[in-house]
Amino acid sequence: MTQQDQQKETTDAPLSFEAITAEIGDVVIPLQEDHQPSKPLETAPWPESQGTVIVNDADLPIAAPEENNNLRVLTGSSPQPRPMWAEGLFSAILAGLFIMPVLLRTGWTQYQPWISYMSMLLALGAGLWALLGLRQTTTIMDKRMCYIVAGVSLVILLAAFLLRAPTTAY
Repeated sequence: MTQQDQQKETTDAPLSFEAITAEIGDVVIPLQEDHQPSKPLETAPWPESQGTVIVNDADLPIAAPEENNNLRVLTGSSPQPRPMWAEGLFSAILAGLFIMPVLLRTGWTQYQPWISYMSMLLALGAGLWALLGLRQTTTIMDKRMCYIVAGVSLVILLAAFLLRAPTTAY
């Protein structure tokens, strides 16, 4: 056979699973001699009473220190949820950006009552969300930030309330 015939023969061969197994044949993986099958788990008989089963913690196996360290590292590297005060701060900043055209007397003042209403709604939501965050936070820094965001939201809410009257653009 020439080299061209061999190349044609290899390119015409199908690459299906059946063709490959027909070419290779059966693959046998030898087992190691010292391999012993695992024993089935022994289950304790079900108690005769229909009441509550009490488990003695002293009978439970104690995890090795390496497993405890691995668990601590794995749970510490998991993504942490964003604190509630941060989400309230985003809403308060957005409310402040909405009220800025009214404060700066730009051309958007023709939509004035609605801009103030939207700012009040966002600031109220941000303040309430930050105050709800007080129930879930555990650190003092997070609690302080919740109070700060609630205060900023209250200031923006009052500013939007005072500027809610329709104004005319210059």
